[in-house]
Amino acid sequence: MGESKDEFSLLAQKASNTIRLNTLELSCRDKGWLNKKVIVDGFVRDRRLWTADLFVAIRSNVLLDESENGAGKNSLIFLAEKQLKSGYIPCSRALDGSLRPLSFCLDEYTIWWILCWWDYYCMTKDEGFLKDFYGVSLKAMRYLEGKMEDGLFVQKGLRSLNWCWTLLRMGKVAYSNALLYKAMLSVAEASGILGKASEESEYLEKSSNLKARINDEMWDDAIGVYRDIGISKDYVFLDNNVICSLFGVSDKNQSRNSLEFIRKNMWTDLGTLIVDRPYKWRFSDWHKDVICPFMSYFEIEARMKMRQRKLADELITRTLGNSLARDENTVWEFWKSDGSISKKVSRCHSWSTGVLSLLSHRN
Repeated sequence: MGESKDEFSLLAQKASNTIRLNTLELSCRDKGWLNKKVIVDGFVRDRRLWTADLFVAIRSNVLLDESENGAGKNSLIFLAEKQLKSGYIPCSRALDGSLRPLSFCLDEYTIWWILCWWDYYCMTKDEGFLKDFYGVSLKAMRYLEGKMEDGLFVQKGLRSLNWCWTLLRMGKVAYSNALLYKAMLSVAEASGILGKASEESEYLEKSSNLKARINDEMWDDAIGVYRDIGISKDYVFLDNNVICSLFGVSDKNQSRNSLEFIRKNMWTDLGTLIVDRPYKWRFSDWHKDVICPFMSYFEIEARMKMRQRKLADELITRTLGNSLARDENTVWEFWKSDGSISKKVSRCHSWSTGVLSLLSHRN
């Protein structure tokens, strides 16, 4: 695929179709939710709300000027109203309002809720929403801090799954810690806007401490990448390095080194692999040899931040260009490096619509 405006426009149209097809009305009759719109998973998946997916999906919703339907804000509120006393926010909820055991298995997605809340404010300047759900974010943050050991966030127990959920990564995961760092900064900034000086100071200090710990304990200077501490320590994960780069955990030299390692060792003709080699600690092949537009979105954003415009455009081409050759009007959840896709994988997935935000940066 070349870099013509027509080709990029077609990619944007496929992403637009995807987000609109996944914006559905709730069937939940509690608290006036019936028929309100939210953003969900694709057709062949579970048609549920998922928090990490919403980070990309809400951006797409707002960019399409669809925010007047309230789907992004509704989605966040619909999840937050089931926040537990501990502060944990369920990672998933069905259109009828029901929860299931997996809704309580991802601590990482509670971090994503905080990031979605702040990102929505940054896009819309909806200070009422920022204020109304500040307490939810603060309670969630206190819960997450309780999961820290020796200054780092730890994934363990029943809530240790993450976005690539078949790859088991118990321990101190660089990606999750980088998300938490960004969440702490977000709470600090929100606190400043809302006149809560004590909390602003508290979370500025805590974020600085966490950033230092990540770099002291998780940066592998020998090859220039971030690594987990735990069973996944011998592997290089895409999420660790692109999230650390994009969210400011790494300095420019670290970002340059880690992004170059990824380009040399993890790029394929159809996008970037999510891990540098076949991962041992998995309970299925679901995420084996996978290229995922969700995490590739953050890599492309990181490359744009580092002024690697040509590489960013090339990665858009590699990651989504193959969809142009197929007679489908939407974007996929993920695919294998040979281009194959399981019948159980969504052909219309909201977390893959980041191309809308990426192309807006090019204009």
